[in-house]
Amino acid sequence: MKNVRMYLVAVTILLAMGACVSDAPEQSPDQPDEDDQTSIDISASTSQCQLNVMCFWRDNGFASTFKGLTASVSNFENISFGDATTSVWNRTTVAWVLYQHDTFRGDMACVRPGASVANLSNFSFNDEISSARRQTGDFCPSGARVFTGMN
Repeated sequence: MKNVRMYLVAVTILLAMGACVSDAPEQSPDQPDEDDQTSIDISASTSQCQLNVMCFWRDNGFASTFKGLTASVSNFENISFGDATTSVWNRTTVAWVLYQHDTFRGDMACVRPGASVANLSNFSFNDEISSARRQTGDFCPSGARVFTGMN
């Protein structure tokens, strides 16, 4: 029983930390944003993906370890999430480009505002994401696989 209480206290603290992420101000497009991300790392579900956050999960169906970003990240190893993403949900107002390699290189997938992908394995992009760039609007670069809606 004591372990259960400790677990519930830890989960409550982590949930409170997650709520803080959504209160972070939206970054101006004029500011440099690479690797200046806000991220949280907890066991999660879609209910923990806050507005104005690009959300990443380790497992399909929006399960397991979660990362939420508000700015570009040039190397997911810096946030302990390299080549580990299986599902994503863009809760921002701009598109995000996900890259196969660090420093925004390799195959690309563009996730438009509001779009989600429950299983990147269905698109041969599972455990492939090594960097992500927050766009300044709702546009995707040429050559990127584009996700809109629920996938």
